[in-house]
Amino acid sequence: MKIHPLLFTWTALLLTGPVQAGSMTCGDALITDDQLDGELSEQVLAQCGEPSARDGTTWLYDRSDIGEGTYVLQFSDSGQLQSIEQQMGSD
Repeated sequence: MKIHPLLFTWTALLLTGPVQAGSMTCGDALITDDQLDGELSEQVLAQCGEPSARDGTTWLYDRSDIGEGTYVLQFSDSGQLQSIEQQMGSD
C-alpha cells in the first residue's frame, strides 16, 4: 500500500502539533471547549481537581510550575464550559 506524501505530512502535523487553543490536559483527560454537549463543571472538577482559584463562573488552574502558565476556564450559569484560555506568565 502506497501512502501519499501529503497525507503523511498532514497526519504527522496533526499528531505532533501543539494542543489546540481552547483545551488543556488533566492527567490522561483532554478538556476542550468545542464539544457539542460541552464539559460540565462537575466533569472538569472530577478530571482536574479543585482549581487554584474560583470567581463565580471563572476558574483558574495555575500550571506555571510545569511551564504551562495559567488556564482560565469560563462556565455558563448552568455549569457548561464555554471557553478555555491559556495565559503564559511574563517572567
